[in-house]
Amino acid sequence: MAPHTHWKGETTDELRIDIDSGRTGDKVDWPDPAMAPLGTDDEAAGMPPSRARAELALRQELSRRPEVTFNVPTLDTPTRFYFVFIIALGLVFIGFGFLASRL
Repeated sequence: MAPHTHWKGETTDELRIDIDSGRTGDKVDWPDPAMAPLGTDDEAAGMPPSRARAELALRQELSRRPEVTFNVPTLDTPTRFYFVFIIALGLVFIGFGFLASRL
């Protein structure tokens, strides 16, 4: 679904409902729990948010997010050797323990 370029609602509550329902195209249809829902700060200040502020919130909601990459650390050769050595040593001890229990 392509994101809407122009929002047709009037209030920030309608915008929040549109975002949560997936109608703006930036997320799936699922509620988005928020500590302070969209427009709460403005209403608490006695200034209901204007349509322009709601459209600004929509533009920010639809803006591209930076790609998140995970840098997985790689093990250098001595560290790999150490891990292989410890595992092999453990297997040797397990083998000797198994043989000793058979005698």
